[in-house]
Amino acid sequence: METISLRLRKMDEPKETAKGVDMQKEKLMKFKNLFNLMLEKYNLEGMQEELNSSKGDEVDLLIFERDNTLAIKLRKRKELFINRINEALQKIDEGEFGTCLECGEEIESKRLIARPTANLCIKCKEQEEKEEVQVLYNKRSHTLGREIINNNVLDLTKSEDEFLDEKILKFNRKRIDEQNVQYN
Repeated sequence: METISLRLRKMDEPKETAKGVDMQKEKLMKFKNLFNLMLEKYNLEGMQEELNSSKGDEVDLLIFERDNTLAIKLRKRKELFINRINEALQKIDEGEFGTCLECGEEIESKRLIARPTANLCIKCKEQEEKEEVQVLYNKRSHTLGREIINNNVLDLTKSEDEFLDEKILKFNRKRIDEQNVQYN
């Protein structure tokens, strides 16, 4: 697999940003070239992929179906990445490349070098990930599939007398049933 690399000159400023004066035209052109290379790579890979029909027994068909499902998922993932690349190219053309979508602050060049299609600064991305984890945690079952049965909860729709009578009846029925089993 071919690796695409981006080499940028190291600047004296420790916190270099992508927007305005800090992002020189040379760097923007390097990012643009990188994105174009990525698009070419994904377009070539897309042409080489072809779903072949398979004939065989049930196991062969199941394997073929599984492989096709995986190929479709990978293709969708590539399409999403290609869309991100196209968005980045559009932002370069509009002069907005390197601006955080969430807070509007400048995204550091180090982040853009590590993840060229990044559209959030590191602080906003960390916050987004924390929120995603919280949502997943809240959706997850905390009982590990067990049903919680709490017999200590009172049915407040009944009067106290009805509640006591019902409990006494249940208790007595249980004792009577146990005694009948012992005598038989």
